[in-house]
Amino acid sequence: MAIDRVLILIQTRLQAHRLPDKVLQPIMGQSMILHQLDRLRDLDFPYTLVVAIPDTPRDIEVLKPFIEKHGYLCMAGAGLDENDVLGRFALITRALSPTPPDEEFPMMNYFDCVVRLCGDCPLIDPDLIEIAMMYYEHQHADLVALANDWPDGLDLEVIRTEALLLADDECKDMQQREHVSQHIWSNKSIKEYLIACPFDLSKHNWSVDDAGNLDFARRVYDSLYSSTPDFRWRDVYALLMNDPHLMTLATNRNRNQAFMDQLALKHEGHGMTWEEVRYGNREGNDV
Repeated sequence: MAIDRVLILIQTRLQAHRLPDKVLQPIMGQSMILHQLDRLRDLDFPYTLVVAIPDTPRDIEVLKPFIEKHGYLCMAGAGLDENDVLGRFALITRALSPTPPDEEFPMMNYFDCVVRLCGDCPLIDPDLIEIAMMYYEHQHADLVALANDWPDGLDLEVIRTEALLLADDECKDMQQREHVSQHIWSNKSIKEYLIACPFDLSKHNWSVDDAGNLDFARRVYDSLYSSTPDFRWRDVYALLMNDPHLMTLATNRNRNQAFMDQLALKHEGHGMTWEEVRYGNREGNDV
């Protein structure tokens, strides 16, 4: 892969209404966030990895030292509202860029792109990140993401750094700033690429938002980790196809409910998915 300046940012925090401190919840004796960080070690390209946390007392005093104790870099959105995740990403991106900047070619001092991940996805698949990076490079895209037929919990976005920093400068809507890429998706001039899933898994929720989701993730790890510690999304799907109870756990909860609640779109009969709200009516490209 020719792109060698990749910044991976995992947004996370301790505050969670449905499952407080969820990123520290144990799965097979290790916290959920550490499982996710460890899974990224399989990536086969050079990158800088940062856990991006808000500037709150508990996150600074509890989460930051915990992450750093295990050998990972953790940075906070110093001085920013804890919900301004776009500002947090931009601040960390700028802070890690070489100084002094090149006045003639300022973007040469920044990372080529930022890979956005969420800290509640212990089943994240590094192979999908590598596929997204391939399409980012070959399609010369500004933004690459998974289409809405993938399970929630494999979430990733590859964002060109220029697009991220421009959104930080332009976006004034705090709701859009909390969800990082909404403002970018609304920009008609960007070139985006959505990766389609080989199966329709649009009803699947593999992320951890509440105790039921955590139980699902623990059951998946209990079933797969001892024999295949580097299991991938296809292994999870094969497991579900052979376990009706696990399949029910994976499909009986709304995806990204907090996001939908915030937009007041949860009312019965609305008929829109969170991806349609976020990405519009874009369809995935064939892989």
